[in-house]
Amino acid sequence: MELSSALALLRAECGDRYSLLAGLDIALYDYVSRRLDLPLWQYLGLPDPSGRESSFTISIDTPGMIEK
Repeated sequence: MELSSALALLRAECGDRYSLLAGLDIALYDYVSRRLDLPLWQYLGLPDPSGRESSFTISIDTPGMIEK
């Protein structure tokens, strides 16, 4: 099955469950890039992200605890 066909099928099956669709979409791209032995960024045709700084933090606590 083509990747675009698989994604279209997932969109149809997931309906308005966007979080589910996002997780499956990411997993499918990751699976395909690994099978091709390529980093995901390269499979997607993006520039090499090496050396880029990130300032994003994902927290799993309450806003009050995060501010401490």
